[in-house]
Amino acid sequence: MSINHPIPTKAKFAPTANVFQAPFSGVYDFNIAGNQKQTLFKLIPNTIFYLDNFSFAGNIAAEEYLSSLDLDNLPYFTLSKKSDRQSIYDKPIFLPSFVETKDAAAFISSNQLNDEAQITLSAKLDQIAATVGLSPMILTVSFNVFFMDDNEYAKAFMDSLKPEYSKRLRQ
Repeated sequence: MSINHPIPTKAKFAPTANVFQAPFSGVYDFNIAGNQKQTLFKLIPNTIFYLDNFSFAGNIAAEEYLSSLDLDNLPYFTLSKKSDRQSIYDKPIFLPSFVETKDAAAFISSNQLNDEAQITLSAKLDQIAATVGLSPMILTVSFNVFFMDDNEYAKAFMDSLKPEYSKRLRQ
């Protein structure tokens, strides 16, 4: 089930693509500095960003990815804001398989200058027969993002976050 949300006609589309690499060193360990806190996109003050969905793939076949997984420690990614390290999702997004399109609805905004949304991938994958000689292993996460830099939309969005808005809805 997906969340249907009207996107204003003035919204701008801004797809993302983050590439994560891990050399083979007994395992493919993605828990390295280059795969942590990568810039997903810059946050612009008075602009509302809407993450619609994401895709996840790599430089190996989907079956090879599944065979490389440690089922007790599934790969996952987290998103946060640079300025306050606030998580965008309450929990990590687990990656038990490659996906072409997965819903990931979230709104992000910031009033801080030079702020950004950041993504971190955490994963350890085993080497299997099909990946012998492969180094580095590459995994990618791409988001479909829309942003609204319309002052009226931003004001209405920010007003909806105030307690008075919730009280009006409950009446």
